[in-house]
Amino acid sequence: MDIQLKALLIDVRSSFYRMERFKLGNFWGPVDLGLFLSGKYKSLNIGVGLLAGSLFPGSNRLIFCGFSPCWGGFFISSMGGAGLIFDNLGLNMISIVGKTDSPSILYLNRIHGEEIELKLVPIDVFRYFRPASR
Repeated sequence: MDIQLKALLIDVRSSFYRMERFKLGNFWGPVDLGLFLSGKYKSLNIGVGLLAGSLFPGSNRLIFCGFSPCWGGFFISSMGGAGLIFDNLGLNMISIVGKTDSPSILYLNRIHGEEIELKLVPIDVFRYFRPASR
C-alpha cells in the first residue's frame, strides 16, 4: 500500500498554490513534515495526522508548527477538535509561505475529489476594531 501525506503549499503574496505528496515513512505526521517544510520554505504549517477523523482520543487535534521569527526556535501548538473539520479537505497539511499586504482570511473549500477552492480575502480590521487614542 502506497500511503502519502498530502500538503498544500500556499504563497499568500502571489496566491499561487500547489499540492505536494510525501511518502509515509519519510514523514509520519504533521510535526516532522512541518519541521521539514518550515526549514525549506520558512512557512507556517497547519495539519493533522493520519488518524484524523477517527475516534481515537487526541487524533482530531489540529497541529500548528513553524520557526518563530522572534526567537528562531521551532514551535508546536495544537487546537483540540479542529482537525476533524480540516480532515474533510482531504489534506494532511497546509503550508503558508510569505505574508499578505493586509490582514486576510484564507478560505479553503473542497469542491469534489481532490479539487480545492482557495481564496485570500482581505479584511478591514479597523472596521471592527479601533485602537484606543492616547
